Amino acid sequence: MPLAFVEQESLKTAVKCYPEQSKIVPRLQDHCRGNFLQRHSKSTTPTGCPLLSLPPYHEIIGLLKLTEWEMKIIEDRAEAAKAA
Repeated sequence: MPLAFVEQESLKTAVKCYPEQSKIVPRLQDHCRGNFLQRHSKSTTPTGCPLLSLPPYHEIIGLLKLTEWEMKIIEDRAEAAKAA
């Protein structure tokens, strides 16, 4: 099934289920259009200087030995996630 078809079907469902919001969203989008800028770690100023002075990314892979207290927290959260 083409992606465009899926998006159109989702849009039709949204319009049926939320008719008032379907009218509000395009109006809000029109107000915001052109007011957002996208930046990333390589973005520069007009003079070519980086916006963010971040050090180079280095990945460190290591083995951690957790204490009993830390393992108990992980186990408790895993059980809570299963129960949810």
